[in-house]
Amino acid sequence: MYRSNSFKRGFTLVELLVVIAIIGVLVALLLPAVQAAREAARRMQCVNNLKQLGLATHNYHDTYQTFPSGFIRTSNAQGWGWGALTLPFIEQSPLHDRLQVTRANLDVVIASLPPDLVELVQLTPLGAFLCPSDTGFDGNRVLPPGGRGRNGIAGIQPSVSNYKGVAGILSPQHSPGGSTVSRDSRGVFFGNSRTRMADIIDGTSNTLAIGEADTLIRRSGAWVGVANTNGMAHSSVYFVVSWSGARLNQPAGAPFPPSGNRGSPDENHGLDTPPGASQGFGSLHPGGANFCLADGSVRFISETIEHRPVYSATGVGPTEQLGLYQRLMCRDDGQPIRGDY
Repeated sequence: MYRSNSFKRGFTLVELLVVIAIIGVLVALLLPAVQAAREAARRMQCVNNLKQLGLATHNYHDTYQTFPSGFIRTSNAQGWGWGALTLPFIEQSPLHDRLQVTRANLDVVIASLPPDLVELVQLTPLGAFLCPSDTGFDGNRVLPPGGRGRNGIAGIQPSVSNYKGVAGILSPQHSPGGSTVSRDSRGVFFGNSRTRMADIIDGTSNTLAIGEADTLIRRSGAWVGVANTNGMAHSSVYFVVSWSGARLNQPAGAPFPPSGNRGSPDENHGLDTPPGASQGFGSLHPGGANFCLADGSVRFISETIEHRPVYSATGVGPTEQLGLYQRLMCRDDGQPIRGDY
């Protein structure tokens, strides 16, 4: 009887170990599925955010017969961004009114804000501008005061925006003869832009309008506006708009051939610094990023989309040289979009 009980206890222990091993295997198999399901939910929320912003820009267009400016550039160094201009169309009219958007320059408003409203701008993130997959921000989803996320708008740390306007195929800032100017970048949003539906001659369903920018690598952005509309620094207009110079999901510090813009169709030795990841689009979603097109629809664009690394300071040369990624960012290149993307 003793040996029988020992055998039974031993057999039970073996069974227990087998059950534990099976549970371990099941957990190992299910955990990636659970993580994938969570990411799918986060990506869907991101899609909904972009749809909301796309609808807001369309309602703005219905009201003013133009899409909002990418950023407002004046003789002043700071300017409102397209996100601030669309506040009334995402159910944020009280904040729009308290900030006196467009009724006064951004720096004047920020400098004269009472402490409670400064805290509101800094520490109250707007859900419509936040991708739930983004993890690179500091604290309460505000941009950090230094390092790669710096955006010193009148000394405050503005709330994060993970969505930037698509400026097009040219950098929104250019320095001819040493003076920095804003220019039509051939996209939907750029400095003092007043793009109409009729100006998007390639078709609104073939033109990207708003894209993702994570905080971890691309330094994200700010919905309130631009730190310096008169400068080339990365902490200026690239916080509200980005362009096609960097490929989608380009890693930070990645080389960008050819060196500078040398060898491009429109060579200009006055501006030969290649665009970095912070000037482009990307996300922490695996494999690509979400974009809102000018017709208000949202598409997930793969990071493997064709991108031809030809950088020019002042022009792009023949549009046939552009990759599909660049052509989708241009509202008027006249090139057909073949197949899916």
